Amino acid sequence: MAYYHWASHPVKLKGMRYAQSGHPKPNGLWFDVDGSWKRWCEAARFRLQGLRYRHIVTVLDASRVLFLGKAEQIDLFTQRYGHNLSGHIQPLQSPEEIDAFARRYGRDLLSDILEQFSRYIQWSEVAKKYAGIIIKPYFTKRSRNHLWYYGWNCSGGCIWDTSIIRLGRPRRMDGPRPLETGK
Repeated sequence: MAYYHWASHPVKLKGMRYAQSGHPKPNGLWFDVDGSWKRWCEAARFRLQGLRYRHIVTVLDASRVLFLGKAEQIDLFTQRYGHNLSGHIQPLQSPEEIDAFARRYGRDLLSDILEQFSRYIQWSEVAKKYAGIIIKPYFTKRSRNHLWYYGWNCSGGCIWDTSIIRLGRPRRMDGPRPLETGK
């Protein structure tokens, strides 16, 4: 198993701790497992310029990394670190408009949104115990159930305390070029 950080330019690792904010995904140095991010980007034609350089990521202290390797572990992690933020969401529509939408489209979109925000990960709490997280394999079905996991897209990880990793020399990669935009 290999961990790769992809970038549009060579990266030099700085020893630092990334502060966690209220975003669905953690802040830190992101990497994939066995080229899964590269494959996902190529299939989706997403940020191909960010695949120019590959850096091998070596985890120096695996005891400080949370490894999630089963779908059930994703669920348990979400239960443990997920917080209900749905009370902070205020609908712009009246209850009648929300009901009309649900009847017309067969689903209550507001309830779906509230449910997703009822399991919002507080990454600052995770960072108190761990220096990073690695998820392998990627569980597509869980991305439909957990907002924080939706944008993960592939097997990979994020390290927010970079003192536990080493970043290899950048290797220029050949491959698809970004689509030209007509100017």
